[in-house]
Amino acid sequence: MNPISIAEHSAHRATEEAIRLWALGSAEYPIDGGSLIQRYSEMAVVDSVTEFATNGRRALEVCQLKEDIYLKQPRWIWKPTQGYAKVGELRDAFNRIIHAQQLEVGFEKSAAKTCMGGGGVVIPYILARTDRKELSYIDLFAMAHAWLFQVLPSIHAPKERDAQQDAP
Repeated sequence: MNPISIAEHSAHRATEEAIRLWALGSAEYPIDGGSLIQRYSEMAVVDSVTEFATNGRRALEVCQLKEDIYLKQPRWIWKPTQGYAKVGELRDAFNRIIHAQQLEVGFEKSAAKTCMGGGGVVIPYILARTDRKELSYIDLFAMAHAWLFQVLPSIHAPKERDAQQDAP
């Protein structure tokens, strides 16, 4: 594969995972009787976030996107409940996930009115720690949003510009 097809493949895979994280991070999970659903959702988040980080970082490197990409669009209103920092930039989030020695999925009680008996929980973040970085919060939805609305248009813009120039 040449570098452009590697970038396209990685961007495509990262986009698929960003959409999954968008859905997983937007869903509400039952508290009562929901332990099995929560366990499988947790595994899905870990699988998806690691694929997203690996492919997203590769695409960013190959496409040579240099600007900072900030995580500024959460799905849920939440604040760190423990004294850990909140990661604010996509590359930093990707690197923490890729090099994680500890990766935890964060469930928080939903403040939204729900039809589920006993209430619901949501997954607004993961916690990641590496050998060099302390445990930190990473907003799942904000990562997906940053990829889909900041990175993806930047990756496709040069191709669209080249296609317009080549058109008769």
